[in-house]
Parts: sequence; structure tokens; C-alpha cells
Amino acid sequence: MKHIDEIELEQYLDGNVSLVRRGLISIHLRKCTLCSERLEALRKEREELLNIGQTMVRLVHARETVTQSGLYNSGKVSSGDDE
Repeated sequence: MKHIDEIELEQYLDGNVSLVRRGLISIHLRKCTLCSERLEALRKEREELLNIGQTMVRLVHARETVTQSGLYNSGKVSSGDDE
């Protein structure tokens, strides 16, 4: 089997390949260090992106909370635009 392309590795991660194809990919991944490392890199990249997304959501909620509390408009909290 030739190396697995990135699109198919992503589909494999998402569970969007047939059971037969999933089995073939799994066998290949056990034998091919390069493809296994690429799959692990994709997993880590997705995890990092998820963490960034979760951090952004927390920041938006924090800003909304500050804005709704009135502190933002009262001048007690800087918008960061003062610099």
C-alpha cells in the first residue's frame, strides 16, 4: 500500500471511511512509521486548534461579562485601545 494522503488521514480521524478501508489503513499505520507520525501530528494539531477555540470562547464570555457588568464602560477596565 502506498502512503496515505492527508485528506484520507483526516477522514480516518473523523471516522469517515468505510470499515474495509479503515481496516486497511489501520494495518498500514502499524507498518508505516511515516504515516503513523503524520496521523499523530494531525491529532496534535486538531487538539491544539480545539484548545485555541475553547480559549477564544472563554475570552469572549469574559468580555461579555465585563461589558454587561458596566465595568467596561465605567473606565475601571481598559479596552486595551489606550496604548
